[in-house]
Amino acid sequence: MQARVIAVTGIAFESQIASGADATVICGADRHALAPAITQAIAGGARGVISFGIAGGLSPAMSSGCIMVPELIVCPLDRLPTHATWRHRLIELLNGDVHGGALVGVDAPTALAVEKRALARMSGAQAVDMESHIAARICAAHGVPFVALRAISDGVDFDLPDAALIPLRPDGHANLAAVLGNVARQPAQIVALIRTARDARRARNALLRSRKLLGLRFGLPDLL
Repeated sequence: MQARVIAVTGIAFESQIASGADATVICGADRHALAPAITQAIAGGARGVISFGIAGGLSPAMSSGCIMVPELIVCPLDRLPTHATWRHRLIELLNGDVHGGALVGVDAPTALAVEKRALARMSGAQAVDMESHIAARICAAHGVPFVALRAISDGVDFDLPDAALIPLRPDGHANLAAVLGNVARQPAQIVALIRTARDARRARNALLRSRKLLGLRFGLPDLL
C-alpha cells in the first residue's frame, strides 16, 4: 500500500521515531541525495511531506525539548508558508503545547552562539535546521502539502563542541571513531559534549511523545 506521507529527517534516531507503515522516511544525512530522494518519493504518489526531527534554537524561548510547528520556512531566496490546515491539525493533536514562528534552513551547522544570534537577526526565525528548507522548496514546486515538526536540541546561547559537528555517516548514525578521536585530541570539550547529549535526549523524548500523539500519517487530514 502506498504510504500517504513522506517524513524527511536528518539523523538516524529521527528516522527510527518517524518510521512506520503509514510513512516513507527519507534521511538527509547524505545532503547530495536528499532533494532527488524527496522528488522521487513525491512522484510515487505521496499526499504530504513533513520535516520531522531536531533543530537548533534561535530564541531564548526555544529551550531543549520544546516542540516547534512553524508557519513559515525561511529559505536562502524565499519564505515559504507551511500548509495551514495540516499545521492546525498538528497543533490540535499536540494539545497546543507547541511554538510557532519561522524556521530557517541552512546548509551547514550553526554551531556557535554568536552565529545563532546573527542568524536570528537576519532571518527573523526562532529555530534552524538543515532539511526543512530543501523539502519545503520541492513541495512548493510540486504543489504538495508541507509541514514541519521540530524538537529543539541546542539553545541559542550554547556553543556546540567540535565533536558534535563531525559529519554523520551516510546512514545518519554518528561516526563514533571520528568523535572519539576528536575528544581525545580536545578533552576540554567533554563537559559541553555531555550537555549536548543531554539536550539531544530531551529533544528525542519530545519527538517520541509527538509521534505517538499525532497518530497515523502524522495527523494528515483526510481532506488533503
